[in-house]
Amino acid sequence: EKHSILMINHNKVLKFVCLFAFLALVHTRSPLDWEEATTTREYYLLMTTHTDSVTCTASLQWENFMGDWYDADNKLNGDLPFTSITAKQSNKVWLEFDVVDIVDNWVNDVYRNQGFLLKGIGLVEDSCCSNFVIDTHSRNHGDSSTHPQLVLVVDGEEIVLDATDDTHLTTCTYKAQGLEDIIKINYLTDTQKSNEPTCNLCGSSSKIPENLENRALYKFDLNEYDTVTNATLRIYAETQYGGGGSIDIGVFRAASGVGESDNRCGPVEDYGLSKQYPNDQNIEDHPDVIFAERFETESWYKNWTEASGRESGKIVLVDDTFSSFSYEKLQGKSLQILMKKDEHYGTSMSYQFLDKIGEEPEEIYYRYYLRFGDDWSMDVSGGKLPGIAGTYGKAGWGGRPIDGTDGWSARGGYDISLPEGHIFEKTTPIASYVYHLDGNGNYGEILNWNKGFLGFLKTNRWYSIETYGKMNTPELNDGILRGWIDGKLAFEKTDLKWRTIDTLKIENIWMNFYHGGDSVIQHDMHAYIDNVVISKSYVGPLNDGTEAILDECEFEYVAGEDSEDADGADGADNLDDEDNFDADNASNGENCGTMCVLHLFVLIIVSLLFI
Repeated sequence: EKHSILMINHNKVLKFVCLFAFLALVHTRSPLDWEEATTTREYYLLMTTHTDSVTCTASLQWENFMGDWYDADNKLNGDLPFTSITAKQSNKVWLEFDVVDIVDNWVNDVYRNQGFLLKGIGLVEDSCCSNFVIDTHSRNHGDSSTHPQLVLVVDGEEIVLDATDDTHLTTCTYKAQGLEDIIKINYLTDTQKSNEPTCNLCGSSSKIPENLENRALYKFDLNEYDTVTNATLRIYAETQYGGGGSIDIGVFRAASGVGESDNRCGPVEDYGLSKQYPNDQNIEDHPDVIFAERFETESWYKNWTEASGRESGKIVLVDDTFSSFSYEKLQGKSLQILMKKDEHYGTSMSYQFLDKIGEEPEEIYYRYYLRFGDDWSMDVSGGKLPGIAGTYGKAGWGGRPIDGTDGWSARGGYDISLPEGHIFEKTTPIASYVYHLDGNGNYGEILNWNKGFLGFLKTNRWYSIETYGKMNTPELNDGILRGWIDGKLAFEKTDLKWRTIDTLKIENIWMNFYHGGDSVIQHDMHAYIDNVVISKSYVGPLNDGTEAILDECEFEYVAGEDSEDADGADGADNLDDEDNFDADNASNGENCGTMCVLHLFVLIIVSLLFI
């Protein structure tokens, strides 16, 4: 009986261990890492929703079409492989690569483990069809004995690891290949890249599209190891196509999320002129401020050129007595916008510069606060948010293309809300929706606000949204568009071309809430805006004169950008580089402090509830 008091059912212990491991895994997911099911030639995370439609603004792009990597000199997308082999024309053979240098840096936390990238780097013999495509077995192949392997030697013991993710990037299709049985690798000659007639590949009977290639990605879990004496990557080549010749295959460090870190928590980077006016009080007195609106009076609409939706009740003032849709005030009153079922419009408000100040500017800043109610969930389509424009009633919206003399626009935009299971689940991604001369077709181009992963907005939270727009010099690509969320840079593009004549300027601030496209809203939804400021200089987020408004740190790990100047062969030499992985990881540990301990405690408590 004494022993039974201390006895714990082994099934419950197993359940505890499994649940704890699962929660820890979820906790450490990072938007910096590629995943096999969502990795394509353009995106390392291609976001789709439960409707299987692609969510463009939530898809995280490679810096380089067909993937990014670091070479043996630690140069981004460089040419020097860590190791390479020559694969000759033969079938059903193992291809083996000595990758101990890469793995040693990973297990010692010199660089973030984002897996291997394999690509063709040359042909020993060059002839028609010597593009030499190799079909290798993926981890999803029916024969588990031929799955990709990473063979380690640790303390004299050989350990064989299976891949956790693998896929190949191909210019043949925009679709992800990570669930296929076969992973392809090939190399194109300069002749083939020049689009000369060649052999049948990827459905082309006469020509291969320029730069048509297949590159492989493999990832292995090395978290249990802090030292290795040997490491060999093994992939099984089932079939090798090509009329003779051999291909050289090089191994590189995969590098998704290049130059990024999760910047959604932490201090405001720049308060701007708002720092001089705590809580925006009297901010309109600043000489650079053109307009400030806090929606505190019933006659607020008289300050605007247009404010549609008042008569129908789609836009109304709410105060601190209002509590529907989990509303909480920012300051005093706010403007509620109803996005009504089976309709498109919430509101279309505008501040016309010529009407209000007698001239149209070449550049402008505008800041507003945005809150999505708890009923906000876009299921079938995205839509439009406030922005800047100069359509002049002629071009730059609604499928009206621009020609450089008739109009332009740069509204904000939102996409389909992301469902449970995504790394940004239950958020709405935002963007700029821009009609410019280098855009495609008759419609605007979506420019994602994904820098620092800031542009994924939750419901029931106020966000400071600020945009800067500067017109391009006529005929030149030097127009500027920047976006900040909570005082942190979320988007920047400095090569826009809107106009070819100098009479096109910034006509208005367009406070537009519109659903679609063609699709209508599926159910009533509410959004709120407040504290609009239009200025000649950067405004910055609302503050109380003391400290920043912070978001939750959902991802404790912050990955550093690998330095192109670092010595890739010797990780110890890199530890003083501020952009180095290990330095950033150490810094993050210092900042994490009690938060990491708290998260660990919560994981344990939640897990114990299941015992």
